[in-house]
Amino acid sequence: MNNGTSESTVSLLFLDIDGVLRGLHTKASPYKRAAIERMGIHDARTQLELTLLDWYLVQQLCAFVTANNIKVVVTSTWREGWESEHFTELFRLCGAELANDCIIGCTPLMDEISETSKRGHEIKAYLDDTQRKRNYAILDDQGVKAFLPEQYERLVSTCPYKGLLASDLDKVLGHFA
Repeated sequence: MNNGTSESTVSLLFLDIDGVLRGLHTKASPYKRAAIERMGIHDARTQLELTLLDWYLVQQLCAFVTANNIKVVVTSTWREGWESEHFTELFRLCGAELANDCIIGCTPLMDEISETSKRGHEIKAYLDDTQRKRNYAILDDQGVKAFLPEQYERLVSTCPYKGLLASDLDKVLGHFA
């Protein structure tokens, strides 16, 4: 396992949210709504995000990346209009313990690219811009068509209905062994 000692060899996880930390079965419970109200969050978009996320899945993912010294890059469409610090705070509001430097960025928005392999192009642009080309995995519910052929073997595809499973985390870890 990489100890993150070199910036160019850090283990990266490219993270989607819908279908990973928000399964299609995730519902807004009265308990969750009451907890969000008690937090005093006034931003409507953040309230909606907290409502949509499966807090248990967020906590599981954050514990996993922290324990394995994996850095996260957000690829989800949720990144539009936000910096990576927003996701650190959002995940903490879900009850996750997360270091400040765990979520290190977001992939660039590339609206000029067609939907086919768009996410793959965004990941490639991030890797090219930061010179991070090895030791990465992609956690996403989209199939290989959203990615470039050289990324297929790095994709850990989740079930969009269930979201993240322990077996998905095992597959992610396999990319860094």
